[in-house]
Amino acid sequence: MTTTLESKLKFDLMNGELSEPAVSDDKYQDWRRANSIVKSWLLNSVSPETRGSLITYRNATDIWKDIIDRFSHGSLAKIFKLQQDLHSLKQGTSSINSYFSRFKTIWSELDAYNPKLVCECISQCSCTLLPSLKAAKHRDMALYFLNGLANEFTSTRDRILASDPLPPMSQIFSAVIQAESQHSLSHISIDHTVNAMAAQTPATATNKKVTPHAQSKYFANSTSIFYSHCGKKNHIVEKCYRLIGFPPKFKFTRETALLPTQLKSRIQHSHHLFPQ
Repeated sequence: MTTTLESKLKFDLMNGELSEPAVSDDKYQDWRRANSIVKSWLLNSVSPETRGSLITYRNATDIWKDIIDRFSHGSLAKIFKLQQDLHSLKQGTSSINSYFSRFKTIWSELDAYNPKLVCECISQCSCTLLPSLKAAKHRDMALYFLNGLANEFTSTRDRILASDPLPPMSQIFSAVIQAESQHSLSHISIDHTVNAMAAQTPATATNKKVTPHAQSKYFANSTSIFYSHCGKKNHIVEKCYRLIGFPPKFKFTRETALLPTQLKSRIQHSHHLFPQ
């Protein structure tokens, strides 16, 4: 509300600095029109219940004083709550822009409760009190903001704190935003590397040397293998019982019971059918 009235050059009328002129004054009609505009803004800014008790006032200044008297008593509790929020505010997983927006909202609201210091020197002010207070305020704002940053911005925070004098808030925000962009690019590069390695894994696996055991498994599944020692198809040397021995309780069939001499003729016959 204060900002709106100042932008319309009506704040002096509301706070009483622009008093009501006499009816015979040439500026009375201008004041009356401006007073009605400010009254309308004030009445529309409060709830209907509050508006009913304010509408009887003739001047905007009286309405403003009544509003201040009603709602300024809880300011200490509000300041206490805002300071708590400021101390506990952390970036967490949010972006720098989102974190700074939340921080600036709390800081601006808290600053609105602080009295505006005005130099009252009769002559031109020559002391450094107001510049010192302004510098201290800027320092506190920067420290609160830097304190809430995530751990990944520790190096950026240390560089800012080592600066003398402390940079303006706009430069601090710009430096942190730049660091955030660099971190994002680093994460993207790492993700691309991991994805590339994962994509190469199957191709790498197919280039591995095939072990003899794997070869034996492959050939055991083939229907074109002919083992000359036994004269049997689909048979490999690692599983030939006539070479490695028969297992206990093995049931002999007519074919397995043949002696090597009896197999010789079968092998020769098979060579005739399947010439080398």
